[in-house]
Amino acid sequence: MRTSTVRECRFGILCRDACMLSAVSDGRVLRARRHEQTRLDISDTALQLFAAKGYSATTVAEIAEAANVSVRTFHRCFAAKEEAIGPALDAGWDMYVQAFASRPPHENVIDGLTEALRTALEGPSGRRHRLFLRALADSPALHPAWLSVHDRALNALRPVLAQRLGMGPADAQADFAAGCVIEANRVGVESWARQTDQPILDTVRTLLLSIDHLLSPEVGRPPNERRNS
Repeated sequence: MRTSTVRECRFGILCRDACMLSAVSDGRVLRARRHEQTRLDISDTALQLFAAKGYSATTVAEIAEAANVSVRTFHRCFAAKEEAIGPALDAGWDMYVQAFASRPPHENVIDGLTEALRTALEGPSGRRHRLFLRALADSPALHPAWLSVHDRALNALRPVLAQRLGMGPADAQADFAAGCVIEANRVGVESWARQTDQPILDTVRTLLLSIDHLLSPEVGRPPNERRNS
């Protein structure tokens, strides 16, 4: 066999293998996306049922049937019924963090956080959170999963807020400031659930204003570079 023919064969084999690897990779990505969409669909369904019937009165079988999946599929997605709230609520926090990240870099931080919350509340996540909060007050079993949602939100917000404040993502001050922002939002929506005549945005903004000294870019600057107050 001529050298050129051998090279052509090897090149053909390499191309074939590359195509196979690409197809395998594409297939994995597609399956992962479908899995995440299934989790979100189940989560949305669970929130609706928890709001309508109550958490305790809703069974996994009912959630699965309403979401058009099998009970087995539900358990492949979630280890326990209470975990089903996660994807739908996480989606809201993702929208919040993305909206804040896209705000003008020199905008007042509290204004940016308030507008990010407005964006999130006006989207699907606003409906999801309102549905969930109807069930939360009478469902102690949901509290650990609810708090876990905020832990994940903290991890997502920390690097974005740190950058806006001129800090490193591992800076303890950035971690503390992000934690305070997350808590302001949690307390705000829970307060709204108890007293719905007070708009969520107003409550959260008031809470954020109480920690405005933590949310100034001045905090991230060395003391000798800060403006005199």
